[in-house]
Amino acid sequence: MAHLHQRGLAAAHVDDFARRRNFAATFPTPLPDDAYCDNWIGQNGLTLLRRAPRGKPWHLVVNFTGPHEPMDVTPGMARRWRGIDFPQPRGCRHFDVPTHVAIRQNYAAMIENIDRWTGLFIRELRQRRKLDRTLIMFSSDHGEMLGDHNRWGKSVPWHESVGVPLVAAGPGVEQGVVSDALVSLMDLAATFLDFGGVAAPREMDSRSLRPLLAGRTGNTATLSGLAWAGGAWCGMASSS
Repeated sequence: MAHLHQRGLAAAHVDDFARRRNFAATFPTPLPDDAYCDNWIGQNGLTLLRRAPRGKPWHLVVNFTGPHEPMDVTPGMARRWRGIDFPQPRGCRHFDVPTHVAIRQNYAAMIENIDRWTGLFIRELRQRRKLDRTLIMFSSDHGEMLGDHNRWGKSVPWHESVGVPLVAAGPGVEQGVVSDALVSLMDLAATFLDFGGVAAPREMDSRSLRPLLAGRTGNTATLSGLAWAGGAWCGMASSS
């Protein structure tokens, strides 16, 4: 909000949010692309990455707000998904067919935007010649019902709400495998410490996923696809 105040955009943003009563408010945001929240977050993360001292270990977490209600995408983000059809939610009677499609178009636009930023971070790592020495983790805090079973948001222990991605790439990560081992997002803390050569505190509940990422588990299968969910973020750690 401080950034929007500096740009003279805060009032327009607040007025826009006041008009968004539910997921059906799919009209575009009045904010320009560079002031859109996830773009502001991504640019700040990229700036921090570029300031990372060379020759020293670093750790960066980028917490994107999307894909998330409200469905406020920029005109450019929305334009790419016009005319793209989506399946209807299961058992939802809240909105008509075109409205449900519009909601999912905006949701997809938010996902695509985060994918774009992930690519920009990877490109920066490649230009810094750090990509082959950086562990990249992509995950989320929760899923999204998105109308299924007449529900929106999260808060229920159903697949759409609790299913989140956990994708890893980098040195020491076996390629092309997927595991159904039970893990927790809390385990990321111990994982980053492990890759950084730091012992996890004894009182920490987090457990390192490093053996799992190296493929040392009996529950693996050929990777067939990746999932996506709300509130995506990626963590990166690099050795010197």
